[in-house]
Amino acid sequence: MRYIQILVVVFAILFTSACEPNKELSLREKTGSKETENWKPSNNQKPVEKKEKGKWQIGEYKGLIMGKSTREDMLRILGEPKECVFFKEHNAEWCYFRDETEFKAKVMVSINKKKNKISFVQISPDTWLAINEAIGLFGDDFVFTQYAFDDCLGDWDSAPLYEAPNAPDIEYMEYRKKGIALSLTENKQIREFEYISEPIGSPKSRCGY
Repeated sequence: MRYIQILVVVFAILFTSACEPNKELSLREKTGSKETENWKPSNNQKPVEKKEKGKWQIGEYKGLIMGKSTREDMLRILGEPKECVFFKEHNAEWCYFRDETEFKAKVMVSINKKKNKISFVQISPDTWLAINEAIGLFGDDFVFTQYAFDDCLGDWDSAPLYEAPNAPDIEYMEYRKKGIALSLTENKQIREFEYISEPIGSPKSRCGY
């Protein structure tokens, strides 16, 4: 799929340099999960999604509130990043951290430079997670949602997404009440998840699809 291909290329370039471990970051701390501390995945456990999608809430990551917290808040809470890259065309800065504690993962904080607000935080585990592991971290209040690109509004992955269960380009496992979206592979594994400040896509296509 186009989205996956672009992601692979982009992240391969951005993460080629090795990063030092950041002992301050823990996925357990990020999710704020205490009741699942002793949880272990079971091969027999079948995920059951909630039927009502509900409204998206704003995500919160280690005290950083998406769409509200600033770059200064990021530095205060997470410390100095390993690297920051500015994308002029999007007026956005991506700052990278490493998690070498419970999970080995890349952590990226996206900052809207004009507003000086954190747009989203993305966690990319070195080893993709199973759906049951996500349930252990975030709970069982989730839905699966399929999206397609609204191609008339942009090229390739620059186009916005809309819900398209019949012809999807990408699928998410969504914790809407927590503002967390987990990107799924074709084999239903989780390659990354994000704490977000706005919905992943619109309910309907604006191109008339």
